Amino acid sequence: MARHDHVAATIGCGQSSTPESFETIQNAATDTRIANSAPVTTLITPSPAALATRRIGFGRRYSVVVISSNGITSGTRLRGSRRIALAVLRRPAKTTAAMASPTIQAARVENSVTDTTERSVLMAPPAGPARPPSLRQQLWAIPLLTVAGLIVATVFVASVWPTRWIVTAPGDAKRVADRLEITDAQTYDSGQLLFVTAGGAELTPLMAFVGWADPVVDVHTCEQVGTCGVPRGQIRQRNLGAMSSAKQIAEYVALSRLGYDATLNPGPAQVNNDFNTAECPADSPADAACKVLAFGDTIIAVDGEATPTIVELSAAISAHKPGDVVTLTVTPLDSTQSVDKQVALVADPNDASRTIVGFTPRDTRTVTVPVTVNIDTDQIGGPSAGLAFTLALIDALTPGSLTGDTKIAVTGTIDADGNVGAIGSLPQKADAIRRAGATLFLVPAGQGDDELARARKIAGDGVQIITVATLDDALKVIAEHGGQQDPLAAAPS
Repeated sequence: MARHDHVAATIGCGQSSTPESFETIQNAATDTRIANSAPVTTLITPSPAALATRRIGFGRRYSVVVISSNGITSGTRLRGSRRIALAVLRRPAKTTAAMASPTIQAARVENSVTDTTERSVLMAPPAGPARPPSLRQQLWAIPLLTVAGLIVATVFVASVWPTRWIVTAPGDAKRVADRLEITDAQTYDSGQLLFVTAGGAELTPLMAFVGWADPVVDVHTCEQVGTCGVPRGQIRQRNLGAMSSAKQIAEYVALSRLGYDATLNPGPAQVNNDFNTAECPADSPADAACKVLAFGDTIIAVDGEATPTIVELSAAISAHKPGDVVTLTVTPLDSTQSVDKQVALVADPNDASRTIVGFTPRDTRTVTVPVTVNIDTDQIGGPSAGLAFTLALIDALTPGSLTGDTKIAVTGTIDADGNVGAIGSLPQKADAIRRAGATLFLVPAGQGDDELARARKIAGDGVQIITVATLDDALKVIAEHGGQQDPLAAAPS
């Protein structure tokens, strides 16, 4: 028995074996084949101290770590004749292996066909010191690292640095009927009438580069769109105000055409200018309106005389001459406290005999109708949905479907007389209606020829773009493309 242990220890150290030891190895190999035929359930790893021992005498105990389906345990084991092979092999030589669960995750798995000897793992010669890079390699690294650093810095700055560029991108085509609610009147199912939006945002240099590479996206300077130096809040308020006015005018035009008693009421005089450098040169007088008034100011009195609407303001100003200085009482935007401002009046550039304050008023007119209309536009701004809203109201208040089975997209402003006005971002809107599946797109007749040609190219052959100048034109085109011929309202209540 002692000789077997001596032979196993000798083989474990990598020395030659005797004939007797060869029989021992055969027995171990037999046990190993039996173990390999069953699922691996136990992995015995000698402790570092045991691995460092060159010779293990008979009866010597050693520490082991057992990894099995029950977890990790440690303890001492006595090496017997059946465990002689552990000096050579790392696989267990246990002949009565228990079946393992398929979900066992062994901490260490041996996959080699022939086991690795102790010397090849623990006795490998130490690696020599790394060879330092040559002087030429070090010199080349300096410019390469510099260029890489500059590239990273450029990309970072280009992705965060603000610019004076504005992007116009495609928006969405939305069904008006889904946002329309009418009470106090008989309503009918609406057809597939869409209004179209476009998106806009300030750009970083990196975003501008991407925009220039996109044939559907337009990149403009702030001078081109008149937003240089204008706070974002003012732009948003102006756009939301334009949308509110568009809804009021659409109600008036639609219900008036259908025979309802609709009245358009004048509103207060509110400043709608941003007063950029183009509108207010540096050499303008200190009391010029562009230097005294601010966006959103509502004028409520002139020299102490109340001017509740723009009609009264116009009458009060007409009594003065250009160059007169008047006291305007105004209420700033988002404020309830009024202030007095001294403003020098000027002559109308289009009519020298007419005296004006010198600002563009916002359309604050409201409509009075016998029905309650609500168009939910959320945070969508701008006046370009006026025509679409007008047609949708006519459709909802008349029997049948105005558009029939045709999905029709519409864009364009509308005034109180039913005239359709030009809009911006037509190519981007053409892309939106193409994606929405519309087959007919009504656009204002006042759009430029180049813009129309580009919009038709973007929309593709599946979309027919037709220009209209009035509400009557729009109704006629819709009827020619399968829509209702003569929409009539039920008798107003």
